[in-house]
Amino acid sequence: MDKPDKRKVHTRIMPRLGGLAIFMAFVLAVVCSLPITRDLMGILLGGSWIVIVGILDDKYSLPAKVKLLGQILAACILVAFDIKIEWLNNPFGGYFYLEYLSIPFTIFWVISFINVVNLIDGLDGLAAGVSGIASITIILVAVHQGYYPVATLTAALAGGIFGFIHYNFNPATIFMGDTGSMFIGYMLAAIAIFGAVKSAATIALIVPAVALGLPIMDTAFAILRRYSNG
Repeated sequence: MDKPDKRKVHTRIMPRLGGLAIFMAFVLAVVCSLPITRDLMGILLGGSWIVIVGILDDKYSLPAKVKLLGQILAACILVAFDIKIEWLNNPFGGYFYLEYLSIPFTIFWVISFINVVNLIDGLDGLAAGVSGIASITIILVAVHQGYYPVATLTAALAGGIFGFIHYNFNPATIFMGDTGSMFIGYMLAAIAIFGAVKSAATIALIVPAVALGLPIMDTAFAILRRYSNG
């Protein structure tokens, strides 16, 4: 439960495991609409792990280092299933192969998305709304490019988000908590990598980054402010 304090806008105790409903809706939709391939199994396992970390954080307020370790492990699950960023398009033609930078770049990518969504989850409907818009953007681009598994996977995520957002608009009756925000961030990152692996196109990575451009910049400035203030 989320208790009110001077840093929060709500004035009563609120349940904050709404993210679990998003996760369950997503898994059900995926299982019913897509064949469970090795790639998809890796994404689902990583998503399940980050949900467990989120539940523990919502219940026990995990230390930042422990939560970060959990996020790193979620990213490592993707890497273990060969879902990683191995190349980027070279604007002058061909590809730029990351080689030994592939794994750390993938981990950084996943952690960044997780924390971007997590940090914007401060106002009713904000994280869900922004993530929902990002999901729709990915779906439209994926359908246009013919990446139908990516579109279906993202549609499952969007369905969970929009099913939840009705109860999260001001005045919210439930919060997604870290369970939801970290899961959504993880899934947006994983879907982008999955799309890039399947299509060999950097556009799959660019779309969610652009869709979350403002929160990403806000997060970057927040980190810089905190660093400069000690």
